[in-house]
Amino acid sequence: MFKKILLSVSIIFFCTSCSSPHINYNNHTIKLINKEKAIVKIPGQSIYKGILKLSNIKIGRNIYLADSGDILTVEELKAAPGYKFDGNIQNIVRIGFNNYKYHKKYTKGNISIFALEENNSDGAIVYLIIENINRKRIKLVYGATKDIFEESVKALKDEKFIYSVKAYNKSKMSVSDINVKQYIKTTWSEKDIILNGLIYKDGGYFQKPIK
Repeated sequence: MFKKILLSVSIIFFCTSCSSPHINYNNHTIKLINKEKAIVKIPGQSIYKGILKLSNIKIGRNIYLADSGDILTVEELKAAPGYKFDGNIQNIVRIGFNNYKYHKKYTKGNISIFALEENNSDGAIVYLIIENINRKRIKLVYGATKDIFEESVKALKDEKFIYSVKAYNKSKMSVSDINVKQYIKTTWSEKDIILNGLIYKDGGYFQKPIK
């Protein structure tokens, strides 16, 4: 009986995970997938790959030069076995982008979309799409234009709508012209793990974030 219940829960969990919107990326495309269909597609090329290792977290970073000329950053955080991330996605955004004020604009399933405004800036906005995968992995895509941001929200709300970014302003910039560091906006650190409650042991004590 217990095995049947466990199997039923597993099937429900699996189906829910499949039906929830999610971020997908490779060397040539960033996609937002919903119900196995690409509802947002950003073609381009990966021009940088890097890895940052912290205690119990590995962070992969990809920077893309989109065919439209935009430059986007993808980050994927993976928790070590026996650990999980904070379940509050707003805490994760606050910790990762601590130089920014954040405003959540839309949520569907595991996906949330934020507008980030840099502290003491002239009002420039960074748009962020973030996915929390079972509190074991976090995916982020940021640096998109306002158009991509608005069309992504529209595609999540309307299942019949599909948006593909066109090469309307294809960049003539070469990879060597790009300063990678200026496109990495996150500030993950060991302090985030120890004091800010970014990650903790399964079943362990959760440390409240510093205000």
